[in-house]
Amino acid sequence: MKTAASRSDQPHMAMLVANPVVGDSRVEKSALSAVRAGYRVTIVGIGNASTPRVDHYEHIPIYRIPPDFPRHKAWTRENRRRKSTRAPEVSGTSPVHRAKRAWQRLNRSWGERFDTARESFRVGRPGGWRTVWPQTLDYEEAFLEVLHRLRPDIVHAHDRHPMAGAAAYSALQRAAGTPVPWVYDAHEWVPGTIIGGPPKAKTAWVALEAELIRTADAVITVTDHVAGELHSRHRLESRPRTVINAPRGARYALPPDQRRPLREECGVGPETPLLVYVGMLAEHRGVFTIVDALTEMPGVHVAFVGSQNDAVRQQLHDRAVTSGVRDRLHLLDYVPSHSVTWYIESATCGVSALMPYPAHELAMPTKLREYAQAGLPVVASDLDTQSAFVTEHGVGTLFTAGDASSLAAAFHRLLDDQESYRGAVRDPDFLASQTWEGNETALAATWHSLCPVPLPPPEPRSAAPAGADASPTQAERHPTLVVVGGSASDPWTEAWSRHAGDARSQAGSGPDAGGDGPSMSAALDSWLEIDQYADAVLYHGLTCAHGDVDGGSLSEVLSLQRRRKQVGVLTEAPLVDAELLRERPGHALSDWDPEVFNRYRRRALKQARPFLTMLEHGIPLFTSSQRHAHLLDGVHWVPTPLPFPLPPFEEPSPTPEPLSILIVPTIRSQAENQQLDRLVAEATREGFTVRRPRYSRYEPSQAGHAEIVVEALTLGEWGHSAAHAWSASRLVVGHLEESLRTSPVAPLVTAAAPPLLESSVPEIVDTVLGLAQALNGEEAAATRQQGRDFAESIYGGKMAVAGLRGVWGL
Repeated sequence: MKTAASRSDQPHMAMLVANPVVGDSRVEKSALSAVRAGYRVTIVGIGNASTPRVDHYEHIPIYRIPPDFPRHKAWTRENRRRKSTRAPEVSGTSPVHRAKRAWQRLNRSWGERFDTARESFRVGRPGGWRTVWPQTLDYEEAFLEVLHRLRPDIVHAHDRHPMAGAAAYSALQRAAGTPVPWVYDAHEWVPGTIIGGPPKAKTAWVALEAELIRTADAVITVTDHVAGELHSRHRLESRPRTVINAPRGARYALPPDQRRPLREECGVGPETPLLVYVGMLAEHRGVFTIVDALTEMPGVHVAFVGSQNDAVRQQLHDRAVTSGVRDRLHLLDYVPSHSVTWYIESATCGVSALMPYPAHELAMPTKLREYAQAGLPVVASDLDTQSAFVTEHGVGTLFTAGDASSLAAAFHRLLDDQESYRGAVRDPDFLASQTWEGNETALAATWHSLCPVPLPPPEPRSAAPAGADASPTQAERHPTLVVVGGSASDPWTEAWSRHAGDARSQAGSGPDAGGDGPSMSAALDSWLEIDQYADAVLYHGLTCAHGDVDGGSLSEVLSLQRRRKQVGVLTEAPLVDAELLRERPGHALSDWDPEVFNRYRRRALKQARPFLTMLEHGIPLFTSSQRHAHLLDGVHWVPTPLPFPLPPFEEPSPTPEPLSILIVPTIRSQAENQQLDRLVAEATREGFTVRRPRYSRYEPSQAGHAEIVVEALTLGEWGHSAAHAWSASRLVVGHLEESLRTSPVAPLVTAAAPPLLESSVPEIVDTVLGLAQALNGEEAAATRQQGRDFAESIYGGKMAVAGLRGVWGL
């Protein structure tokens, strides 16, 4: 499969942001613009419980850092401990009680003032923000570690959180003689932003930006107003370039099986007034004001197309229920940024209800331009920047921020003159000035000045959803498979190609490959190709397609399942507890020494544990052990395909020199081993060659080079050695348990009888020696032909592929 090497001639850009990426339209559009500008892009975000570690936006890989911030967690625990051990405030109304209470408050106030003064002193020193608010250091180390693994040529840091990691990586690379420039993309005015946590959190973030912004090789931001403030406050050499966060001019409809237009999803007819809010669901964004206004707008519906913030969604729901407007409230998930304007264009108008905070006065919300590109007039709160935009272009009405009655009145004013506002918002000159495409040239110029692209940029890929034009019927007829952990000539890949559809092998690596695994960039590229190419992914054991990038074997397989890929794992691990097998009469383990057995059982359980965990998560396991498939739900027997084509049928030499007998290394009972010792001695005296190799020096294919192969007698089934022997027209001696012959759910109950020459432990010596004496007889010849036919029908690949497709429903 292709890896990053196929794109190594393009400079690599790491685009950093401290959110899961989904729904952040500026990040998504910037990434696509970087691809158009000739860069190979990797987006790095921060994950959460509902997002996979590895993902993609269009054709661009996304890696999400697991949100495990140890310093911030330690601070949270310590803060809770301090609060729980703080002496309770004195209660009571007597003069003594009031005096004690006043003294407590005075002490607390002076303590807080001292802490503030100390933090102000510490944060004023270089890097002091790390000690004042430990979360800054958590972010720095998390992004820096990923940058070391990605090894990009240029870094684009969105907002304040990745700044420290980007600056540190750039400084380290410069010191090493390989400078890597970084760009700071200021999404907001940090000193005026609401930042969660104690006051010192904001103090630290403001100090971090102030210290590091001057180390950036370029600074861009979202509005001219913010650009001026950054230039003035931080005394930058040049004014930051403004790249407005406008939507793309083109609209892309989503397939009906993914999303439908807004009114359809809300179940609202064209005659019903419908407000739409697009963006983060948060109190400071004014979402509660919008719900409260519904009580003064009879018959009007509102749709929130926003983040999956369960707490705020529940608060919106409860508020609407209390106000009696729940039937007019619609909570919907984000759509991809390139489809927002198509999705919302059926609404009556858009709403932006920002609350009055300093950062909001300077903010120019993306949603205003999205509404404009969708042809919707706007109802907006009267904050400086957004009110100036609405008034200058005449595209809507204003209301007093936080005032629900004022919002309702503004909406009614808009309805009264709706055509006038719609005419203004659909003016061609106005729309042309409010598109992302108009800013893309300036953005690319910034990148190219820092990290030139040596070759002409590649043809831009469509921003439409990947695979939207693919024929579902064609995909159904020709399902594609990726086999992870297989060689270039992997038999599973060959079998699938012959009997199902296209297939590819990928070497993969162990989940703990570390430095021996693929680079993160190459791993993400392989992940992206699998995601775009495969209908199903089959793993050899615990191999990973992407090293530890997707969190290890289990995490990687579950991630594929969430993306609706069919997955399965091939395993020969001892999945059934040895204790259960030991209880079966005559089983190989039944007469083992207890100490030896317990040691074996511990090893077997350790080997089986990760596969059983996969089974608990609903991941199908495929095995060549008929017994495991018979006893365990979710474990499926598939005959491992033999290399194709099978060798031609061969008659044995009339005078074999000397005749070869192979005793397959497998688990055997003590009694069985004793009889095999006898067989070795007597067969050797008869002049036969007997091979009894160790596990470590044996491959099942060696069974094709012996005239007689002795499989397990006390396991109750045969192994893969028998398949190789039958394919080479050899005789196989063994034992198949009756339940695996006759049970209605036995794997081979509907197949032809296996050409297994049955023998018991006491009879094994006589059976093998008798076969050796009659090797050239007609009966032995017929058995050899039967074995060859059985191997072709069962192990030729068709049955294995049918088994996989049956489980996967392909």
